[in-house]
Amino acid sequence: MSVVSRRLDLRRAPSTVGQRKDWRAHYNRPDSSFLNLAVGYSLSGPLDEDGLSAAVDQLVGRHEALRTRVSGDGDELIQVIEPHDSAHRPRLELDIETESMSGQNWLSAMATRPFDLSAEVPVRIGLLAKRSGDRLLAIVMHHIISDHISFTNAIEDLSEIMTARNAQREPDLADLRVQFPDYAAWYNDQERAGAFDGEFRYWQRCLVGALEATILPIRRSASPEAATEVCPIPVSVAQLAAAARQLRTTPYIVALAMFSQALGELTGASDQVISTATANRPTPALRRGVGRFVNLTILRLQIPKTASLTRAVALAHEVAAGAFVNAVVPLDAVLERGLLGVPTSPIPYANIAFQLLDEVPESLAIPGLAVRQVPMGGSTIRRDLNVTVARASGQLALHLSYRPASIDPDWISALAGAFTDRLRRLVGTLGEAA
Repeated sequence: MSVVSRRLDLRRAPSTVGQRKDWRAHYNRPDSSFLNLAVGYSLSGPLDEDGLSAAVDQLVGRHEALRTRVSGDGDELIQVIEPHDSAHRPRLELDIETESMSGQNWLSAMATRPFDLSAEVPVRIGLLAKRSGDRLLAIVMHHIISDHISFTNAIEDLSEIMTARNAQREPDLADLRVQFPDYAAWYNDQERAGAFDGEFRYWQRCLVGALEATILPIRRSASPEAATEVCPIPVSVAQLAAAARQLRTTPYIVALAMFSQALGELTGASDQVISTATANRPTPALRRGVGRFVNLTILRLQIPKTASLTRAVALAHEVAAGAFVNAVVPLDAVLERGLLGVPTSPIPYANIAFQLLDEVPESLAIPGLAVRQVPMGGSTIRRDLNVTVARASGQLALHLSYRPASIDPDWISALAGAFTDRLRRLVGTLGEAA
């Protein structure tokens, strides 16, 4: 398999299968913001607005994905990369708080305003001057050109650029020899050459006959409005890592196994299909980049109800080992080829997602300012249930995002309790045995 290299056409690139999925999902609901990734910050203190504007411009110039439109070209969906000096590139948008537009309303509007994917670069960065003298900064990217790691990379790069400007030095930023459009061109070339045929066969064998969706107590509703229940987990990041080492696996697998058992307890389903996101950055040169790298990978878990906690971890490890080795081919590509005999939209096999993630940085490092993260509001959700174990400051927290119109909040609380209890008991048992 070849390595990712710089493509020849620097103004265009093919789309990835994930981008095509996002394009279809967006235009099925073009008035929705469920694919917008957003974070907001409150800034207190003297701010050099021109300096921030220049830093945003430097960030956008650094990452091709932040200057990319996705456009239909006949039957093909392509990426069109605007040059750094293009009038169509994203810029810092300035606004002023008024009586009719409060700061929170502005944040919500920034997060929920849909993008016109074919006409604009789907990136929005705005600064609101509040009547109190403070400011609000909102950063919004459509998922079609970004993902969780990319969002974190962009925020950390912006922090370094602002810090370097204040110190009157060049920013210390990773070299981006190849970027997301280069990866997209590489993947398409490799797939056409048959380099991934073995991975496609693996997924066909693994998923044919699987349940299309793990059974949840769903009340069908068209409302996309989401709620998130956040529960502290009485296990630290270090304790989870230690448990994983004892069981010769990863912290993610330990958490996944405990979640699968908790889900089985509440649903009675021992054959579960759970989706997860894999970083999908095949070379170190791509790790600091911005783009829609993430792949949707499926874990088909069949853990008996009678399995011990440690046995559940071993079974989850076995499943994940096969899935992650073949994760360069996402579920979306398998569906796009029609290998499972199911449609690509709406996508089955994806009603429950489970992830272990580091939280987006709490604050930007802007010298001379007090910066804190603030909620954006207006969240929506596409899946029935998104579950994230979040790592921050050495602690773990469980985030369960769902639609209250579809799932009873009491059931969500019961699931959270069953999961945290299992994880606590497993870590405690292993700690006693150590």
